Amino acid sequence: MTVGQPFAPPEEIRTPSVSAGGDGHAVVGPVELTETTTFIGEHESDGGNFVVEVYNQNASGGSPDEVVFNQIGEFSGESRADPAGVAWIEIEADGVWRLEIE
Repeated sequence: MTVGQPFAPPEEIRTPSVSAGGDGHAVVGPVELTETTTFIGEHESDGGNFVVEVYNQNASGGSPDEVVFNQIGEFSGESRADPAGVAWIEIEADGVWRLEIE
């Protein structure tokens, strides 16, 4: 038996600008990211976590390739990351959040 990382069908891969929002946990993707990608995030919370992690489709292992945000409480900010390639973005939030990928 061989276990491997699933790959996204080419017709489902989105390119920035990508907008997403929600309340709680979510996964956004697949998204084709360039060498320098800007992430703009907002989180409404009374002390809860807001974590945004990037998982490259071609990487192995269960660790994120980039941690874009790791904040506690209300947050509004921007970060740049270099996760080139097709990726999935995981959001862990204790409240309402919005994310822009440019």
